[in-house]
Amino acid sequence: IQMDGYPTLNYGANYTKDDIRSIIAYGKERHIDVIPFVALYGHLHELIRNEKYADLAIGKYGHEVDPRNEKVNVLLKDWINQYTALFSSPFIHVGFDETWETRQISLRPNEKIDPEALYIQQLKFINDELVKRGKTVMAWTDMNKYYPDFMSKFPKETIPVIWEYSPDTAAINRYVWPILNDKRSFFIQPAVSGWGHIYPSANYTYDNIDLCLQTGMKYHTIGFFTSVWTDPVDPFIRPSWMFMAYGCIGAWQGVVPDKKTFTADYAAVQYPGVADEMQRALSLIGQSSEELEKCLGKNTGGLPR
Repeated sequence: IQMDGYPTLNYGANYTKDDIRSIIAYGKERHIDVIPFVALYGHLHELIRNEKYADLAIGKYGHEVDPRNEKVNVLLKDWINQYTALFSSPFIHVGFDETWETRQISLRPNEKIDPEALYIQQLKFINDELVKRGKTVMAWTDMNKYYPDFMSKFPKETIPVIWEYSPDTAAINRYVWPILNDKRSFFIQPAVSGWGHIYPSANYTYDNIDLCLQTGMKYHTIGFFTSVWTDPVDPFIRPSWMFMAYGCIGAWQGVVPDKKTFTADYAAVQYPGVADEMQRALSLIGQSSEELEKCLGKNTGGLPR
């Protein structure tokens, strides 16, 4: 998203503030709240690969800012002011996932940093700044894979968001149990498995969404995200729509949809006049994608192994 005062950040590849205002207005007309998701710790390569901001990084042109650097939070407070002025939603998602770089640096000989302490320090700072501005913060919890006790250190106002993008019960339970033990309300999030694919991995995606929905309902989640990721690759977006709709309908109804009924209804709404042909085509292209995976591996859009 365009930030005033940062003209070289994502130049020509960002949403303008007017774009965002039009999206918010479009949602409001349809009773939809548009919640911003912004990265405020990791996944900031687009910022710190820029020479002007490179000294904010904990590594060399890496992905994570250094919470020990006072200039980091000066910049982030500016961003927070701009985001909160732009978005009227009471919620904001601040990321905080996959902060592996700081952890890897901490493992170097003679390196004296505590990556878990830095993570919690930064999350508390961001949470406090946003609470002052009337916002409720959401943050991902995947780093409890490395810091098993850090959920108890999460700011009490921050809503944990569990993400797991595989149909793996053991993997998702690894993230659920610390939250349940701390008696926290939480969101849960699967993903359309489309990054690196010619066409989304259909059954894998369905199974992932089903597992997250069933787990969320079992443990009384307060919300559900169906995510689609396009940042590291350039997948076809249109094929993801059906799986996005599948995740949304499951969340609204609280039950795993019958796939045959769902695809028939989806085809009828999206492709009236050719619904039967389209339902068959969607089934066949999903099967084709699975056959390609047998030959090329899971990432069918990448180089063959």
